[in-house]
Amino acid sequence: MSVRTAEKTMLEKSSPYHPSKRGKEIERFGNPEFQIQVSILLGLISANYTVKIRHENNLALAIVRGVALYQSSKSDAGEWVLTADQWEELSGMKRHRLKGAKKILIDTGELQVEVRDFPPKSYYQFFNPQEDPEVQSEFQYYHELAHLLGHDATALFGWLLELDKQFEAQGYFFHLKMADIQQSLGLSRYQVDQARKKLIEHDLLKERFWGIPAVREFRLRLDGLEQLVAEKGASK
Repeated sequence: MSVRTAEKTMLEKSSPYHPSKRGKEIERFGNPEFQIQVSILLGLISANYTVKIRHENNLALAIVRGVALYQSSKSDAGEWVLTADQWEELSGMKRHRLKGAKKILIDTGELQVEVRDFPPKSYYQFFNPQEDPEVQSEFQYYHELAHLLGHDATALFGWLLELDKQFEAQGYFFHLKMADIQQSLGLSRYQVDQARKKLIEHDLLKERFWGIPAVREFRLRLDGLEQLVAEKGASK
């Protein structure tokens, strides 16, 4: 994967070249506080858990595993109760996608469920392999965003955010091949395109073609996050 990022630039409060255009300078060279600002905004939206894309290249499966690990970490008894509605709330997925992914984990024995009590409740236990299979990508998943953006777009945003941190892009543009995105998230080209469009529509992502020959570059944006946080606060 080839990546091009701006050099790490610690900006002064005012630029000697453009003293009244600090916003333009940040747009060109990145913002050293970008990751901090994103973390604060996302923290106001929802809790999050880790999603790991494994060798089977299945995003829905990875999200269900993420929910199971998240619930297991909060349970001292090793088992936990989760209703169908709570599964949908924590995964941010449509019921048919969720049901199919859960069935795969139950069939393989990773997830066990027992229905008991009256009224009946579903008690779950998750058995994580002692040796973690090869992980292709790992990122934080913000499930409340998924109810607004869809789980594909939310996963793409979380993954790009992780890359922004790793590459020290500071909210600046970096280059990725579409094939790498598909491979890392277990999505088809159509699903990636729809996720990109959704993030652009909500002002969370900006794209450009740059260089000779031109390549597609991505830049995460805070404007959409600020709006989502404001909408969430207004709805309470």
